[in-house]
Amino acid sequence: MAEDDVSVARDLLPGLRNEPEGLARLIETILNQILQAQMTEHLGASPYERSPERQGYP
Repeated sequence: MAEDDVSVARDLLPGLRNEPEGLARLIETILNQILQAQMTEHLGASPYERSPERQGYP
């Protein structure tokens, strides 16, 4: 698997202390980024990117 950078929006971090669903939103954001990176690697193209090697659609 390629090395990817997972980033978190700074506006989610205060929610960890102030909102009951803050941790769930943070985990959801991180998992979505990981899944997107895996899909990009699997397809060989970013979302909406066209390439001759692309084997599927996001």
